[in-house]
Amino acid sequence: MDIQRSGARSYLFSALDYQFVLAIIASSPSIIVIISGGPLVTASILVGSILAAVALSHYSDLRIIDVDLLFAAFCFAVVVSFALNGYRDSKQAGLLFLSLFAYFAGRFAPTGMQRTSFISVTVVVVFVGAVATLISLATQKVALLKPIVFGSDHSAIVFLASLSYLIIALLSTELRRRHALLGVALAPPLGIFAAAQVRFTFVALAAAMLSMIAVSRQKQRNLALCFILALAVLIGLVSRLQTTSIYFKQIFDPNTIMTRKDSLQAARPADPCLDGASAGNSFVARKVLLRDAVKAVPSSGLFGTGLGSFPSMTCVPNSEPHNSILQATIEFGWLGGLALLGMIAVALWRLASPARINLEARFVFGSLVFVVVAGMAHGILSGEMLLFLFAGYAARLISTMNSSTEASSASSGFRRGS
Repeated sequence: MDIQRSGARSYLFSALDYQFVLAIIASSPSIIVIISGGPLVTASILVGSILAAVALSHYSDLRIIDVDLLFAAFCFAVVVSFALNGYRDSKQAGLLFLSLFAYFAGRFAPTGMQRTSFISVTVVVVFVGAVATLISLATQKVALLKPIVFGSDHSAIVFLASLSYLIIALLSTELRRRHALLGVALAPPLGIFAAAQVRFTFVALAAAMLSMIAVSRQKQRNLALCFILALAVLIGLVSRLQTTSIYFKQIFDPNTIMTRKDSLQAARPADPCLDGASAGNSFVARKVLLRDAVKAVPSSGLFGTGLGSFPSMTCVPNSEPHNSILQATIEFGWLGGLALLGMIAVALWRLASPARINLEARFVFGSLVFVVVAGMAHGILSGEMLLFLFAGYAARLISTMNSSTEASSASSGFRRGS
């Protein structure tokens, strides 16, 4: 009995440590922005956190499932593409293989764990980012621009991503009073990041929340929390109504831009690359990238044109497609694109049913939806560490739950037969 209790304590400690490391991985972009570290610090955080997750993993009961086979097919396409086409940037190649290695950090994750340490770490990161963003909004000289936080105008995007994982964790927890209070406390940071004019990340968060509500049995409580958070976003947008209206106008008017000089709409020379629109409208640039990526797919062949080859196929300078599946199809071929798409689709499909009754499965399901949708507008394969980690985590849960179901069925059958 003492040995069993000791083993249980050891497993719980390991599980909580894994959740702590998972929080570091999920919020690594935010942490890197906050500490403003150089390349060595960045590499240490990324590599160290993945290695720590692998070290804390459990390697029992491994059963190969369809998600694993699709991941293996994608890796095969990557290796063959590297052999045939080489690569253009050693840094991007290294980050890609680190992202692929993250699959194993999720595939052998200890299951049945609490998310207490995950929530605790992420809360600290989110509130540090929210306070810094609020200070920047209050003190910046040009009121209409995105705030410069820790030296970058993209900081609010990564802070909102961390907040998104925190909300997903709360929606996959038995909602008690303290969780409800924490959910209400997240409204101000959400409003701050909305005021900072973060855009598509909110779309990804909304997709994750709606998908989790669809599979949840606590729909009323979750809808109430979502209503509070949606109200916070609306208040944040209205608080900078002039800036919000200009960014929304960019969607419909390709000549609407902002400049750092006066932060108002300004005329720029028409850019032939952007179909005659003025340079400086990110919506138009994304539309051109999407158009060029779709055009490149038919000529990609079975194993693609190689990592980093897409920028030479578009007139938008130094730009990837910003869509992970399209990039995989172009640079790693039809096999690579289909394998990646299949891995994502099968993982979500297989995990949807367990997510109805299992909170851990719901957390992974919501996280995977979030990272996949975000990757439709911000995705770059070399930076898709969380996509592969949560895909591996999904495979772990699917495999474990299938094993438990089969074992239970076999046991029931034995009892009936006896």
